[in-house]
Amino acid sequence: MTADDRVALTSAWPLFGLRIRSDRLVLRLPGDDDLEELMAVAQAGIHPPDVMPFGIAWSTVPSPAWERAARSLEAAAGAPATATRRSAREPATATR
Repeated sequence: MTADDRVALTSAWPLFGLRIRSDRLVLRLPGDDDLEELMAVAQAGIHPPDVMPFGIAWSTVPSPAWERAARSLEAAAGAPATATRRSAREPATATR
């Protein structure tokens, strides 16, 4: 994601510009590049195989269901990234 993309995304969805900082940590919403990285980390394994720390076992979904779910997440996450607003009086609209 380029700096221009992040500016456009933030102007359409202001929460993407929110940063909560401490001395050791910055919390922010992930961008498209971050989501790809997070999905790769999750698919590689984020907990021991004999432990399920989540109420829904999303982290152990086998292939190819994992890839289908990841594509659905990417599609859903992509909607805000393509949002445009012509004026402050018009609601933001998503385009594909």
